[in-house]
Amino acid sequence: MYEESGDDMTKAEIAKKVLSEKNRIADTGDFLAAGLSRSDVSRLANSGVLVRIRHGLYQSAENADISEAEYLARLIPEGILCVGSALFSY
Repeated sequence: MYEESGDDMTKAEIAKKVLSEKNRIADTGDFLAAGLSRSDVSRLANSGVLVRIRHGLYQSAENADISEAEYLARLIPEGILCVGSALFSY
């Protein structure tokens, strides 16, 4: 948790640090582990700091350039592109 480390970080700064550590895409559990509550995550999404990609998965509003491959790698870490999915992706 970042709040216990002596840093006076705002909730938005904590969220941005989590996203930085998680390669720009984080899930609710990542934010909870950093000391934010579910309500904090919801408020950050509603205020435009975070963008909800899908249920429980977020990116920073500042990172609009995340590729579909990055999304897929986070959603399906063991996923493999094969003929049909590779053709669709390229």
